[in-house]
Amino acid sequence: MDGLPTAAQSPESEEPEPDSEEWEIPLPVWIGEEHVRFAVRALVLHVSDDEPTGPRCLWDEHPHPCRLARWGRRVLATRGLSDEAIDVVVRRADPYIDLTTLADEGSHQ
Repeated sequence: MDGLPTAAQSPESEEPEPDSEEWEIPLPVWIGEEHVRFAVRALVLHVSDDEPTGPRCLWDEHPHPCRLARWGRRVLATRGLSDEAIDVVVRRADPYIDLTTLADEGSHQ
């Protein structure tokens, strides 16, 4: 892209590999309620859609789980939720859900 400053050029050549740790969205140092709400919303919006080429994110069409879906799961796991409890959160699709009630509920399903 001749004539464009480096910052204005497409970042595609500078992106890390999708499977690398650099590709992951970093977790905040402290995870508050607003992060939990964003994580739930990310998981609800970035669900899997089965395609002939494999599962894709319904929202952004990247391979599923996409970066935001992985970030959402990591945030909720950091708050102490099991994979089963996180699945309950996604099914309920409520960003204001009380996570303290799900810590035990997810393990019974």
